Amino acid sequence: MSQEYHWLDNLYSEFRNSSGVSTDTRTITEGSIFFSLRGPSFDGNQYADQALKNGAKLAVIDDPELIGERKFLVKNSLEALQLLANRYRQDLDARVLGIGGSNGKTTTKGLVKAILSEAFEVFATPGNFNNHIGLPLTILSCPINAEILVLEMGANHQGEHRDLLRIGEPDVLLVTNIGKDHLEGFEGFEGVIAATSEFFEFSTKESCPIYFFGDQDEFKGIRGNGISFGRDVPSDIRGDYEFGESGLIVKTMDPDHSFQSNLIGNFNFGNILGAIAIGKHFGLDNEKIEKGVRSFFPESNRSQIIEKNRLKIFMDCYNANPTSMAASINSFFQDFQGPWHLLLGGMKELGDYTENEHREILDLAKSKEPRALYLVGSEFSFAKGIAGVVYFENFNEIRKEWQKILPKAGALLVKGSRSYNLEKLFE
Repeated sequence: MSQEYHWLDNLYSEFRNSSGVSTDTRTITEGSIFFSLRGPSFDGNQYADQALKNGAKLAVIDDPELIGERKFLVKNSLEALQLLANRYRQDLDARVLGIGGSNGKTTTKGLVKAILSEAFEVFATPGNFNNHIGLPLTILSCPINAEILVLEMGANHQGEHRDLLRIGEPDVLLVTNIGKDHLEGFEGFEGVIAATSEFFEFSTKESCPIYFFGDQDEFKGIRGNGISFGRDVPSDIRGDYEFGESGLIVKTMDPDHSFQSNLIGNFNFGNILGAIAIGKHFGLDNEKIEKGVRSFFPESNRSQIIEKNRLKIFMDCYNANPTSMAASINSFFQDFQGPWHLLLGGMKELGDYTENEHREILDLAKSKEPRALYLVGSEFSFAKGIAGVVYFENFNEIRKEWQKILPKAGALLVKGSRSYNLEKLFE
């Protein structure tokens, strides 16, 4: 350890004798350590005293003017949190799986956890705690007796995957796909591909096995010695799917086996097959993997089905980017019986690509000839007045009218960025 981080041993000792860590005074537990993080509009150092009053044993701060009793001064509190997480990760006996990709990370994480829990003590990222703050918090929350730690890894700019990989040091990786997510931060789709290549760079450098969705051409230039899964013949792990009563049935070859899931939408095929591949990597037989797949149910408005009288609602509005939006629309018209209705919210973090990507989504939606097409959000403002489109600028506008226009029968797709809260229309 460099002299610059001489304090880490002391902080680590405090952590091992604590009840955990927190970055929010509202979640302080007795005997925990509070990290004073800074943001664009807040300074966590200002809450250190409150954290101590709430029961924290120690407050990590990076403002020397606030030095006091039970305060641990560091150069940068966020860096300290990340270094502490990496130190604890090295003491864990658990094997670490890192899951990245543009779409499907959280669903795949849930599937993997369900499968591996059939044979191991598994701890996984809660919710979508997958960024430079959430990932170290996940590691520091992992029980010392866990046998497998599943880390979801999300990024919105170049180099962030490298930082997460450096902190988590995974033993095996899974990349779900490459899509048009965070185009603004990544500076276009080529930037997304470049960011994804960071997983493969780590895999090569650290001799870490990496599984990826081989059906996508975008992986061809960066795949290295990865292990591919998909429908295409070149894939190392091949599978196919069909539609069952409760969801997709994924079939694998060599040997043949069928896995019934509770997931709707053919875009979930790769998520399921990738999770199956990870199950096999950790030595589980088909019976345990199948039991795990069957036990997983989507939540948090991801690929959920809600039936309201004669209307079947396909709720997939936890988040949205151009790739996931297009996949949901195509799958919806393939999987559900009409008449079809679409409720689409705007997509965020697209920067200069915003209008073009939303126009492409509108063209796709209109080409399906739905009975009704509802658009919400300023990102779709150009569509105001277009025939066949009912436009609302924001959630409050559509909430006032929703009960009047809610379809009575058929199928309704609800898809949009999380910030539009479209799911609240059905509460």
